[in-house]
Amino acid sequence: MEKGLTADKIPSFATLSDEERRALSDILVVQKVRKKQMVVKDGQVCHYMFYVCKGLLRQFYFKNGREITEHFTCEGNIAYCIESIFKNKPSHLMMEALENSELCLIPYAGLVELSLLYKGITTDIINSTYYGIISSSNSPFSVKSIVLRNMPNSINGST
Repeated sequence: MEKGLTADKIPSFATLSDEERRALSDILVVQKVRKKQMVVKDGQVCHYMFYVCKGLLRQFYFKNGREITEHFTCEGNIAYCIESIFKNKPSHLMMEALENSELCLIPYAGLVELSLLYKGITTDIINSTYYGIISSSNSPFSVKSIVLRNMPNSINGST
């Protein structure tokens, strides 16, 4: 893993102020992974959101001994194990690279911390990531409940 990626390389961050982009750049880490390399393993806690700079990721799990593919994430999109990252619990949703890939790791704890300091990060990044998943999910109510239950009150509007 290497530091030094600027937030400017991620289009979602383009609308942020220079100060917000610098703060995000400080927490981003680049990771190059090989084809078939596991990014998140069974039983591992997912602490990062993975922005796919180059390559393709697959999220999958096992059910009744069968491998079930849940999602593919291509270049320019973000992948993470939603329940694991929000609840900080081991995931049974695994993630692997389907081709040699370059990922930008966004530490979830760091992103939440920055969202409390910078309004632009809250509105442009956190909300678009959460609600993008909700709108594309086959079961939006269960995803929405997980997201809203585990979002910091300052982000979800609760007091």
